[in-house]
Amino acid sequence: PYYKAIDRNALDLIRKFPEEPVVDLVDAFTTRLPVNVIVDMLGMDQSDHDRFHEWYTTMMAGLARFSSKKQKLGVLAHKQLAEYVEPIIEDRRSCPMEDLISKIVHAEASGQRLTLTEIQAFISLLLVVGIFLLSPHYNMCVCQIYDYLLIMPVPMHSPSE
Repeated sequence: PYYKAIDRNALDLIRKFPEEPVVDLVDAFTTRLPVNVIVDMLGMDQSDHDRFHEWYTTMMAGLARFSSKKQKLGVLAHKQLAEYVEPIIEDRRSCPMEDLISKIVHAEASGQRLTLTEIQAFISLLLVVGIFLLSPHYNMCVCQIYDYLLIMPVPMHSPSE
C-alpha cells in the first residue's frame, strides 16, 4: 500500500535535482527518500519533509558517544518531534485516518492502548530506526535509478514553475 508513496516521493525528489551536470545523489536523493516515505506513511504533512530530515540527522548524530553537544541536540530534536506529533496524535484519536499514526493510536495489546508518551517514543523510534534500516537499500538502488533515468527521463520543472 505504500508503493505509491515511494514512487511519488522518488519522482518529487528527482524533479528537484539542480540543473547541473553533476548531482550528489546521496544528499539529494538517497538520504531524503526514506525520510519522506516514512513521514508520508505516518500521515504527516509533506511540506515538513525538510523538518523531519533535520530531526532525523540531528537525532542520529546525537547517538554518538563522543559528543555531549550532539547528544543534547539529539535530545532536543526528539523533544521537538514529540511536541510536533502531540496534536496529530490527539486528532487521530478522534478522527482516525489511513496512516500509521492512526494504527498506532488505536492499536491494543491486552485491552490497553499506548499512552501519549509511548506513542511519541514509538514514532521517534520508527523515524530513526526505519530510516536507518531503509537507507542502505536506497543507496544500493542509486545505480538502478540512474539507469532508469537514462532510459526514461523524468520531466523536470523549470525554476519559474
